[in-house]
Amino acid sequence: MNTNTTNTDTNDDGNYAAPSRGALEAVRVCFAKYFDFSGRASRSEFWWFFVFVFIFLTAIHLAITIQFTFTNASKFLDTDNLLEFAIASADNFKSTFRVTATVIGVFSYAILFPLLVVGVRRLRDIGISVWWILLVAIGKLWGLLITIASPFVGHEFPYVDWINNITGLINNTDYVMSIVLLVLLCLSGKSQKKSF
Repeated sequence: MNTNTTNTDTNDDGNYAAPSRGALEAVRVCFAKYFDFSGRASRSEFWWFFVFVFIFLTAIHLAITIQFTFTNASKFLDTDNLLEFAIASADNFKSTFRVTATVIGVFSYAILFPLLVVGVRRLRDIGISVWWILLVAIGKLWGLLITIASPFVGHEFPYVDWINNITGLINNTDYVMSIVLLVLLCLSGKSQKKSF
């Protein structure tokens, strides 16, 4: 059995095996293959990139939260009236939330796309149809659509209850499918003939 970790690992019978990767190499490869759905990804490549995405998005959330907290703390110190502070905080929160949601949304979708790509390659490595990832993606896209449309659709919209019921059903299904997909992504890869 060949234990070399190059991109063309084969074993004695000519079957292809996805190479195991370290943390930095996995992140580099995932960004290098930003639009490359072909090939396979090892368990280590997928999970190291998953950890990188989690840390990156958590850092963005923390940075914006800290910035918001210190902005409000400085206003509180300059204000003698607690009511003025509460009103200023609410106004500041609204404007900061819009900026925060936009920044996090742009970064999230920019960095989640290569996670989708490596997820497709990972599913191929374990020998499972890549269409499984579409089941989770549909729920995420529905959530994005509802988030974008919600400010424009008021409660007087005639189908708002129907849309809320469908959204709840899709969200619950999405949670279950996300758990199933995460379990599948933990499986070890299969040595298969190179057909991609």
